[in-house]
Amino acid sequence: MKPCFSARLIVTAACLSAGFNPAHAQEVVELERLEVTSQKRTQTIEDVPIAVTAYSGASLRKLGVTDLKSLAPFVPGAFIQEQSPNNPGINIRGITTDSGDPRSETRVSLFQDGISISRSRASVVELFDLERVEVLKGPQGTLFGRGAEVGAVSIIQNKAKNERHQELALGVGNHGERVVEGVANQILAPNSLYGRVAFVAREREGTIDNVADGSDLNGKHTRALRGSLRWQAGPATTVDLIVNWQRDEPPGVAFKSGTIAPTGGTTNPFTFAELNRGRGLYVDRTVWGATLLVEHDLTPAWSLTSTTGWREYDSMEEFDADGARIHLLEFAEDAQGRQFSQEVRFNYDPGRRLTGFAGVSYFYEDGVQRVPFHGDERALWPFLSGQFRSGLIAAGVPAALANFALPTVNPFVPQTNLPATLAAFANPALPPSIQGLAFLANAPLKAVQEEEYRAEGETSAIEVFLDGTYRVTD
Repeated sequence: MKPCFSARLIVTAACLSAGFNPAHAQEVVELERLEVTSQKRTQTIEDVPIAVTAYSGASLRKLGVTDLKSLAPFVPGAFIQEQSPNNPGINIRGITTDSGDPRSETRVSLFQDGISISRSRASVVELFDLERVEVLKGPQGTLFGRGAEVGAVSIIQNKAKNERHQELALGVGNHGERVVEGVANQILAPNSLYGRVAFVAREREGTIDNVADGSDLNGKHTRALRGSLRWQAGPATTVDLIVNWQRDEPPGVAFKSGTIAPTGGTTNPFTFAELNRGRGLYVDRTVWGATLLVEHDLTPAWSLTSTTGWREYDSMEEFDADGARIHLLEFAEDAQGRQFSQEVRFNYDPGRRLTGFAGVSYFYEDGVQRVPFHGDERALWPFLSGQFRSGLIAAGVPAALANFALPTVNPFVPQTNLPATLAAFANPALPPSIQGLAFLANAPLKAVQEEEYRAEGETSAIEVFLDGTYRVTD
């Protein structure tokens, strides 16, 4: 695979409540204590008694983490691959989730500000303007609910703040890479209403050439936008509204056959490919959602949290699954879905040994997955003939006779003389079980065979949860 590199220029303008004190430059700087909400309450990470890996948004930016797959190398026991924005595979401790079937439940869940974004065809999101990311390992049913049997990835986005702040980042790299990322935070009403807008646009040419038509594969073309409002209704009540939108339109995925090499090339998956349809291979995906968060302090020990979420996705992917320039396994996937969730949670934290929370949640999801397929049945015969030839030789038939029964054919050229080839199975010298295959000489092998797989799923669920922690000692 061709190496990629990029460079960034960041311009920042800020007006914050605290100014810069030159005397601070002489002080000893202590490492920041990272606070997380893995247990649905704010704690420093060393106080969390579960396996969790967390990074602040600033740390992720320094590490160059911009998406889920670039996060995985920094999380022990996690592996994330993105075949495309439409088809990720998330693996924690050796167990993976990559099915797009709307009827199945995920085993590794993703959450964005407490809202499940776990459906595979809608889970790939850009990591920009974040507060932090937490990865929890092991069953997290009472903490995160649906689908978190193996673990959970929790993405916490930056919310609107009581400050004025603008930032713009520009980046360029090889393969025509261009990145624009920006943030603007504004005070709309003093000590009451704040607004924030963040966006990112990433584009990169494909790193794999498709010699069939000169197009490229494995590129990137993504735009994402987020708007948020924070209403400080009073000293005890905070309301956050966040709206996310993302559009992905990259070129197709570079599937490579492990058997058939492209013209003048090899089967190495990191070298050029030769795929049908060329620029007709693509991903076109749109994901958007809205989240409403309400936090209200009832007493010094009790608080109420409400999390409401709506999310939709529409994704279309065209891909050449045979990985070669033969009209054999031409696939597409058309997936749409929508979901609504509501959670109400009572939190108890008096600052003593016993803490916990209890609540109820409702979840609704409606999704459909359509997978059309088309191919030339005549192009399949050369591969079957090779299997039959090997079977004949294994059965004791002399190689010369097996070759007579099944003459060598070119897999890239649809076979028009198949009846005569298949009739060769009637040779009396062949075993009776092989002679019986001669009936295929009259089989109507189609130049275009079209099929379709379709799955629909609708889920409604109500969950009640209770979680408590008692500190036996300090």
